[in-house]
Amino acid sequence: MAVDESASGRLAARLVGLLAGARGMPTTVVPLKHTGTQASHSGGAGAAVTVAAKQGHAATPNDSDSPRSPISIEVVNPARSLTAQDMIATEADKGFGLVWVGVEPAVDSAGAIHPDVTGAIAGFNGNSAIVFARDVLAAEVTGRPPRLLLAVTGTAYSSRAADIALALAQASAGTLTALYVDPEAAIRGWHQDLGGTLRSRRHGASGGDAGRPTPG
Repeated sequence: MAVDESASGRLAARLVGLLAGARGMPTTVVPLKHTGTQASHSGGAGAAVTVAAKQGHAATPNDSDSPRSPISIEVVNPARSLTAQDMIATEADKGFGLVWVGVEPAVDSAGAIHPDVTGAIAGFNGNSAIVFARDVLAAEVTGRPPRLLLAVTGTAYSSRAADIALALAQASAGTLTALYVDPEAAIRGWHQDLGGTLRSRRHGASGGDAGRPTPG
């Protein structure tokens, strides 16, 4: 997990902590910036992840007969001279399959993902989760239980996202709504609309020619 001490970074720390506690997943925290905010004085992202992990662990029942893995949170302190991309790439070499990124600015003026974010994960070959804290979540990260909306398309990425979303909902006592999005439906609808338009134009053109007087 690579985060700064912005609202997005704090939200990412909470989500990752809940997931780590619920699943017993070893987690490494890479602090990207130290801004001197209250979060750093209370322990920073590492402390936030640990607190959330304990909550997630307590809220998630153990469905297996074997005990769950103990909570393992490691905070690394890479050289400040390294770029975010270099920091993440260095940790990625240790075999991580998923990286969470919570930094700001998260989007540019056009609303697209900020180049700093895409650049940070450019050297990571696994799955990535980018966290944006907006509206209420930007003001209060640890408030009421979250209401999660999961959009899936039936791909392997969707399956992985569903697994994470279910674990987060259980660990946070939140609710989860799944929305199936069929990309082919939009294509079929586009073809139908286009086909209808073309048929109408051909019909109009033939009708216009039939009613037009022929030269004598």
